[in-house]
Amino acid sequence: MPVSAFLLALCRFLLPPAIISTVYIYLYPFFHGCEFPEPPSQATEPEVCYLKPVQDPSNSAKGPNGAVSGSRGGLWGLGKQVAHTWQDLNEKGQNKLSGRKAPFRLLALGDPQLEGDTSLPKKHEPIFPSLSDFFGPNMSGGEDGSPAITRVFIRIMRMLQSLRDLAVEDMPRLLGGWRKRLDLWGNDYYLAHVYRSMKWWTGPSHITVLGDLVGSQWIDDDEFSWRGWRFWNRIFSDGQMIEDSIALGDGSNEPEEELGKDTTWENRIINIAGNHDIGYSGEIDEPAINRFEKQFGRVNWDRWFRLPLTSSPGDDPGISTPRSTFEFAAAKSNPNPAIRLVVLNDMNLDGPVYSPSHQSDTYSFINRIISTSHPVEDPSVLTILLTHVPLHKRAGVCVDGPYFSYYEENAGLLREQNHLSGFSSRQVLEAIFGMSGVQDAPNAGMGRSGVILDGHDHEGCDVWHYFNYSKSTAPGAEDQSSDGEWAAVPYPIARRAKLPVSSEIPGIREITVRSMMGSYGGNAGLLSAWYEGGANGAEGAGRWQVEYAACPFVIQHVWWAVHVIDLVLLGLLLATAAAYLGERLPERRQVKLKGQARDESLTSLISEDESGSVSVKSVSNVRSQGAQGVNVRHKANEVPVTPTTLGYRA
Repeated sequence: MPVSAFLLALCRFLLPPAIISTVYIYLYPFFHGCEFPEPPSQATEPEVCYLKPVQDPSNSAKGPNGAVSGSRGGLWGLGKQVAHTWQDLNEKGQNKLSGRKAPFRLLALGDPQLEGDTSLPKKHEPIFPSLSDFFGPNMSGGEDGSPAITRVFIRIMRMLQSLRDLAVEDMPRLLGGWRKRLDLWGNDYYLAHVYRSMKWWTGPSHITVLGDLVGSQWIDDDEFSWRGWRFWNRIFSDGQMIEDSIALGDGSNEPEEELGKDTTWENRIINIAGNHDIGYSGEIDEPAINRFEKQFGRVNWDRWFRLPLTSSPGDDPGISTPRSTFEFAAAKSNPNPAIRLVVLNDMNLDGPVYSPSHQSDTYSFINRIISTSHPVEDPSVLTILLTHVPLHKRAGVCVDGPYFSYYEENAGLLREQNHLSGFSSRQVLEAIFGMSGVQDAPNAGMGRSGVILDGHDHEGCDVWHYFNYSKSTAPGAEDQSSDGEWAAVPYPIARRAKLPVSSEIPGIREITVRSMMGSYGGNAGLLSAWYEGGANGAEGAGRWQVEYAACPFVIQHVWWAVHVIDLVLLGLLLATAAAYLGERLPERRQVKLKGQARDESLTSLISEDESGSVSVKSVSNVRSQGAQGVNVRHKANEVPVTPTTLGYRA
C-alpha cells in the first residue's frame, strides 16, 4: 500500500471530527444560544422583521420582568430565524428594530488570573548549570598535594555527578520550562478566544473584568508589567484602558454622556482591582495601588450615562440606536433616565488594614457617591456597582461561605476573606443604594434601583439580598438570620417568593460572575438593562429592568485537543502531498528515461548515409523498434530493403 494512500486514509478519518469540533469552538456562542437578554415585545411596536425565533413571545423563556433570554435559540432556533430583506432596513442599512436590543449590554468576565513564569529559569541563569560545573574549576579534583591517581579519581566522580545532574535535574527543568511556557501561551489565547467570541457574537456596549486580572499580588514590578502586556496584547488585544479623564470619582459628569453615542466604550475594558492584583486590606500599600492603576486603570471611579430618547419613535433616523416604543412612553413621565456605573475597590472596606489612608480614600469615594446620588424616590437612575469581593451571606447560599483569616504577626492585619463582613455589606446596601429596614424612611426604605456584579468566588453565584422583617419572608429559603437583619437567598428562590417584584421588602440582586478560567469552563456573563414605563408601554412611572444570562464555553483541555487535532490534520495533509509527489516523480522520471533509452537504442542500430539510406546492424532489432518507411541496405550484399522485405508489416 503506498504511503500516500495510507496517509490520505488517516486524513479522511480525522477530517470530519476536525471540521465539526473547530466549527463548534469558534461558533460556540451560537450553538449555546448565548445572547443578551432582550426587552419584552410590546403590542404597540410595529410589525417588522427582526432576528429572533418565530414563536409567540408568551411561550418564550422569560425572566421575572418578562425579558426574553437567548433569543437566537442556538442551533435549534436557526430554522426559526427570519431573513433580513432590503425593505426591513432603513436608509442607513440599520435594522429598523435594532432598538429592541437593550441599550446597556455589559459583557462581564470574572477572574482571569494570568499566571506567570516566576518558576522558570531567569534569563541570566545558565540553561544547564551542571555543564558549567563540568567545565569549571571545581573539576580540578582534590588538592594540589594529593596523589595524581586521587585527583583523577575525584575528577571522574565529579564529572559523573555533573552528567547525572544534567540528566536528572537540568533536562527535566528545561522540558518543564518549555511546557510551562506553552501552557501560559495556550492559556492566554484560550482566554482571548472566550473574549473575542463573546464580543463578536453578542455585541456588548460595555465590557468589564471583575478583578484578579493577574495571579498573584506578590510578584515583582517587572513580572507585573509582563503580565499586563500579555493582558493587553494577547487576551484583550483590541481593548483600551479607561483614561483618567473618563474614570472620574466625583460625579462631575452627571449625566452628560449619552449612552451608545461614544462607540469607544465597546472596546474599553473596565478593570476591577482584586486581591491577586493589589492584595487584601492587610497588604494593600501605595506601590500596589500605583502599579495597578498604571497598568489597568483607577480603582475607584464612577460614570453617568444618559439614555437617549427620540422625540417620537423612529422620527430621528440619525440617532445611532433607535429607541423602542415603550422607552419613548416611559420618557414622557421622566425625560432623563440614566445609568450610574460605580467601580469600587472593596478590598479595604474591612480591617485591620495596612494602609489606613487608602481605606480612608475608599470611604471618601463612597461618601462622594452618596452626596451626588439622586433621591431614592427617583426611579429613573439605575446604579450598577462593579466590585470584587462579594457581600456577606450565610454558609450554603453560595459555594464559598464566610471566611476571614488574619496575620499572626503585623498586628493581626487582615490576610484573607471570602466575603465582606456583615457590617461592610450593610454599608454598601444602605449607603450606595439607600436601602433601609425602616419603613418610615424615604421611599419606604426600598432604596434605589440597582444591581451588583462581583467576582472572587470562582464558582459563581446569583443571590437576592433583602431586609428580613420576619423569618417567613421567603418561603423555602430556610433563612437563619434573625428578624430585622439583611439576608440573602439564591435568586431562583427569591423569584419564586416574588421578592424582586415586592413593593414592601427592600432588596437587590447580586451576581457573582463565574470565573473565565479554563478549569471553570470559560464562563462569560451577559447583563442587559433597559428603561420601560407602565404595563404594555402605557404612560406612568418609568423604571429600569435588569436581566442576566451566563454563557459557558468548555474547559481548556477541549480547546487544546481541538487545536492539536487541527495541527495533526494539517501535518498529515502536508505529509500526504509530499508522499504523493515523492511517489509520482520517480515514476515520471522512469518513463522519461525509458523513452530516452529507446531513442538512443534506435539511433545506435540504424545509420544513415548521404543518399538517405540506412544500414541496419540487426534486422531483428529493427523489427523490434518498428522502423517503417526507410530505405535500408543489408550490410552483407548492399541490397536495399524495406520493412516489408524484412518481414515487418505496418
